[in-house]
Amino acid sequence: MLSNPFFIASHLVTPAYASFRSALHFYGFTEQVPLTTFVATTKKKRPVTFRDFRFRFVTLKPQKFFGYRREMMDDLPVLIADEAKAIVDSLHQPRHAGGIAEVAKSLRAALEVVDVSTLVEYANRMGDKSLGSRLGYLLEALGHPVEGLIRSAGPVKLDPGRPRTGPYEGRWRVWVNVPSAELWPEGVG
Repeated sequence: MLSNPFFIASHLVTPAYASFRSALHFYGFTEQVPLTTFVATTKKKRPVTFRDFRFRFVTLKPQKFFGYRREMMDDLPVLIADEAKAIVDSLHQPRHAGGIAEVAKSLRAALEVVDVSTLVEYANRMGDKSLGSRLGYLLEALGHPVEGLIRSAGPVKLDPGRPRTGPYEGRWRVWVNVPSAELWPEGVG
């Protein structure tokens, strides 16, 4: 019981669900093993270390707190983002998911099990137009044309943590400030 970080996380703050890099790894969308458990919550909470586990709490506005479910892990109930919400949360705040290149790689893997329409629905529900622009750009780069996605009125950076450099993609209003070789090391398509 006290060796399952997702179970422990659910008792450190309520409401909460595991997401970001933790959920991407749980679903096998990334091989990166997170050393910290990332937890979405509507409350502000400082990071916690319990035994050998580290927990990072990411505060979401109540309207962005959706798209999670109960899973059994090691015979214990845990709350975790569903596959689509893990991607959308990660695009919303890529720094908690290993960066935009890791999110792009995870999106590519997730498209085998997640419907594009669900990603669009979740992104629109989040109400973050920058997220919509990032998702639209990445989906189209992966060969999945998308309509109905709310996008930013002004330019956004593909990686919010980097300077505004690189080519500008007009349809999605995105500065592609990550080199293609870093974003798509295996190529696109």
